[in-house]
Amino acid sequence: MEKIFLDSGTCLELASVLKAISMNAEFIERPFISHPMDRELRLRMMFFSVAICHQTHKLVSEKRNLRGWEYMEDVFLETAIHQPEFLDPLNISGQTKKSIGTYLLKSFSDQNKETGSSLDRVEERAELYLDSAKKIRQRFHGKLSSLFKRSADRLINSGNGIYELLEGFQAYSDPLRKKAGFFIKLCVDAGLIEINDPENLIPIMDYHMQRVLLRTGCVVISDHKLAEDLKGRRPLQTDHEIRKACTDALKIISDASGHSVLSMNDIFWPLGRSCCNEKCLCETGSCEKEPCTVLKTMDIKTHQQCIFDQCCRGKQDPSYRSLWQPEVYTHFY
Repeated sequence: MEKIFLDSGTCLELASVLKAISMNAEFIERPFISHPMDRELRLRMMFFSVAICHQTHKLVSEKRNLRGWEYMEDVFLETAIHQPEFLDPLNISGQTKKSIGTYLLKSFSDQNKETGSSLDRVEERAELYLDSAKKIRQRFHGKLSSLFKRSADRLINSGNGIYELLEGFQAYSDPLRKKAGFFIKLCVDAGLIEINDPENLIPIMDYHMQRVLLRTGCVVISDHKLAEDLKGRRPLQTDHEIRKACTDALKIISDASGHSVLSMNDIFWPLGRSCCNEKCLCETGSCEKEPCTVLKTMDIKTHQQCIFDQCCRGKQDPSYRSLWQPEVYTHFY
């Protein structure tokens, strides 16, 4: 028996629920997406913010009441408006990792000090930032718009598709293309690009989404030791097989629900972040985030129950509910 397998029946049950749910159009009207700044600057803002956005469990601003990606958006929007030179590949490529790290630490500090920052793995993030700037300068004459022009807005294009060009950046080298997918999604939401081969889209997959797909039973772990390692949150050497199964599950759900592959991120990410995290809405009757992120991304009026309450295996079975996402050290997501 396989250690990890898809339960297509459960995937189809979730898809049936999603057919009746619409996405909240206001979510893509937020300032990070809709600010009327120069196209190249918007591309840079999105590119560099995604490049360093991984494993942000600890990233928090008490002053702004923001965490993780929402905090990342806020900081990079401010940078684009007030210090766009820090998004200019020509300027950044002349910096050192130390100076970039210092800037990042101060940017993610309520006191604008290095010592008051919640940003971790700073040297790694600075290295990814610098590598990205240098390669934009070397390969695309310092302009991200040149990357998209070369791709002809195709994901796969004989080595020159968006996915293919992005994989040359250290930050975007994930074989399952999570950061690449998220960057592309932001650009699409902002109306900056229109993908000409959407059939090649790979679902965006991070740890919150893996957790939801494991707990709902869309992806089943039949190997006892692996299941216990997940429940015990023990470090794994790789999570590639689980992530791949999860992306395959989202393809099934997307096809059957009528929601786009990119929309899967706005459904499953907020569920894992707000409703199915350390606490589960089905157990406690409340979400960890206030307001719940689900209410921002989906057109739902009330939220006393999880949208998958009637078809989630974890709602009925504690052995599924106790599953956790794979604990791996990575910069892929």
